[in-house]
Amino acid sequence: MKKTFITLSVLVLLSILGVTLLFWLLSAPMAWYVDAERASNDATIAEQAEFRLVEEFHKVRPDDEVWKLRIQDAAVNAWLTHRLTDWLTHEEDLEIPEGMALPLLQSTPSGIWFGVKGVHDEVSQPVALFCAAEVNGETLLLTPEKLRLGKIPLPLSMLASMIDEPLDVSLELDAQVALMDDRIVQIQALDLESGSIILTCKTVLP
Repeated sequence: MKKTFITLSVLVLLSILGVTLLFWLLSAPMAWYVDAERASNDATIAEQAEFRLVEEFHKVRPDDEVWKLRIQDAAVNAWLTHRLTDWLTHEEDLEIPEGMALPLLQSTPSGIWFGVKGVHDEVSQPVALFCAAEVNGETLLLTPEKLRLGKIPLPLSMLASMIDEPLDVSLELDAQVALMDDRIVQIQALDLESGSIILTCKTVLP
């Protein structure tokens, strides 16, 4: 009898520990998201990143010159933190949904992690989506490959059923940027390193 009681007590304790661990894994963001969140607080970095991007895109270049631009994750995340809301409001007439934190990203040689936190009833739930990224002609393709809820990997089909949208297709973005003087910056390639995105571009005259 005593042995049975001890066994049951151990099983109950293990169950409690297992449930506690599960909830911790669900609510804990990936390590890169925590680091990016800390590093994105400097609004000056966002301003400098935006200024440099505009400067590089508007430079007068020979028609046949192919040029590269390296963008650090820290600069992108600072811009997302301090500039995205205003940009969505003024350029796209959109708003970040209530209860959702601003997105952050991490570049890796094989793709890009996009992470966001949602808050419901004062409970924070981090979600991260990993996408392969490539330029195909005039289109930038982001193809979802992995999903994490907190630190727990989940099948993409689960997110697809939650948002009622298929995730087996790529998000298509325009890889051409029209400038105010009618020139066009063509993004010809996108290469990834740990912590940075490298764009290969060409500026086409009107």
